[in-house]
Amino acid sequence: DSCIFKNIDFSNIEIDKVDLTDVVFENCDLSNKNFDYKLIERVEFKNCKMLGTTFISSNIKDVLIDNSMCKYINFTNSKMNNIIILSSVLSGMTLYEITI
Repeated sequence: DSCIFKNIDFSNIEIDKVDLTDVVFENCDLSNKNFDYKLIERVEFKNCKMLGTTFISSNIKDVLIDNSMCKYINFTNSKMNNIIILSSVLSGMTLYEITI
């Protein structure tokens, strides 16, 4: 809760058994990270690389994705509320069976 991550490459860091509330990721590489079955609330992703990142069956509320590379991002079966996406690449994104 209430963390700011700047310029971090999460390639060799496991993000497991955490929910994210009031978190900012700025200039981070979150490619292929698994945020499945998580609460993602009031989180900002700014200038992030999120190639193949998954949010399967997550509860996502009040999230900003800004100026980020999000190819192949996967939101399958997620509940989404108040998501803002600005100036980001979303090619290959999966939005299968989401609830808005």
